[in-house]
Amino acid sequence: EFAVAHEKRIFAAIHEAGALTKLHICGNISPVMHLIARTGADMVDCDHMVDMERAASILPEATAICGNFNPVEIMLQGTPEQVKAAAHRCMQIGSRKNTFVAPGCEVPKDTPRENMLALQEALTDP
Repeated sequence: EFAVAHEKRIFAAIHEAGALTKLHICGNISPVMHLIARTGADMVDCDHMVDMERAASILPEATAICGNFNPVEIMLQGTPEQVKAAAHRCMQIGSRKNTFVAPGCEVPKDTPRENMLALQEALTDP
């Protein structure tokens, strides 16, 4: 309610400068997705608790979506098979061509190497 006008102005200035914008708000942004859709962001990060299919149905088609599996339960504590399954699920969201597959937030420091390699494999050999 209070941020949209400011974000629109900032994003417009960034676009005038020739760059693209990315909106990252930690947590469950589902209740405000309809407002986020009005910001003019070129990409929206969706944390793991956001329903990506619902986000894809609300955000403009031109807006890229980034996310959104759980960085702790999947990347840090999960198995390579769970990482691949989570990545493949994100790849199928709404069959949008502008979906970026990534954990919903930062990858934890002690994430096993095997899980990072599993993510790379899922992304390069879907």
